[in-house]
Amino acid sequence: MTRVLSLIWYKVFPAQFGGQKGIAEFTQYLSRFVEVHVLCSENNKLSEPDFGFDNSLPVHKRQFFSWRVFRKIRKAVTDNRATHLLIEHPYYGLLAVRIARRAGIPLVVHAHNLEFDRFREMGRWWWPILYLLERYTLRQAELTMFKTLEDRDRAIRLFGLQESRTMLVPFGITRKHPATKEERAVARKALEVRHGIPSSYKILLFNGTLDYEPNARALRHLVADILPALSRISDDFMLVVTGRNECPEYAYLKELKHDRMLQAGHVAEVETYFLGADLFLNPVDTGGGIKVKLMEALSYGLPVLSYLSGARGIDPTVCGGQLVVVEDRDVRNLVEQIPRCWNSAGGTPSAFFDRYQWESIVKEVADRLSRLRSND
Repeated sequence: MTRVLSLIWYKVFPAQFGGQKGIAEFTQYLSRFVEVHVLCSENNKLSEPDFGFDNSLPVHKRQFFSWRVFRKIRKAVTDNRATHLLIEHPYYGLLAVRIARRAGIPLVVHAHNLEFDRFREMGRWWWPILYLLERYTLRQAELTMFKTLEDRDRAIRLFGLQESRTMLVPFGITRKHPATKEERAVARKALEVRHGIPSSYKILLFNGTLDYEPNARALRHLVADILPALSRISDDFMLVVTGRNECPEYAYLKELKHDRMLQAGHVAEVETYFLGADLFLNPVDTGGGIKVKLMEALSYGLPVLSYLSGARGIDPTVCGGQLVVVEDRDVRNLVEQIPRCWNSAGGTPSAFFDRYQWESIVKEVADRLSRLRSND
């Protein structure tokens, strides 16, 4: 039997944001195929988990080098008779490599992007240290699961990985069909009332964690370049921006203004916005991994217009025209496409749902794990 000990070092449960949802849903669905025990940080809370759940790890970042944490993880491997050790991101690499070797079990890394790239783009001085940790961890892993082909190929090239020890595991969806016209109409009315949006306006949506540099950069670009250009050809629209912004260094984003933009902040029921909008705009031109918000938008039947970098990892051939991609920073083309796209809501085809259902994605993972070397 495959028994996975999954290490989650930051707050994921209950899931609210894209990255959290990616880990939480992956874990939940994986537990349907294999035995899963999660060892996570103290700030995780889950009332009725579908898997083993132990939230006794510390929250501070010193945990990655702590002898006490090392012993706790090693004990969890033994107590749960783990046949595989899974880490989310590479941060536990130094501890996990040693523990997996001692236990004689495979180390599996769930790489949501190339982490060193993310922090290099954010200008963090310590990104070269993270590069070394990431390279070491992925080179030692028996299996690394990547979200996009671009991330996988780049990691193989930069880190010298064996392709046979990698696989693609895209972000999945839980919905099985797009929303109905009735669901969309109810949500649309709710947004009109909540934000005072005229019924004649088209609602454009930009959603994402705003204290994350690629999304912050995209919002600045929207206000400075895209909205002024769009206003010259139409004024019957409203851009609604939703997403968390708790980091002081990104507080300035709350002061960005445009006559056809409103910032709703972090909303508890983001589904209403996916259902009620006419178009999802994604002018993100940096960052790796699959953009979870695009997958969610498409799963609700909301058409998506994105820059190329922001749409990497999503197969356009299964989107039935609901995903339109333009080259990064091609503002003129993007703006010209907006009126063409905002009338096509509700058309995400069944091929998209067949391709990206969590159940089918995770079944492939479970099959791959069962074939990895283990002493069980």
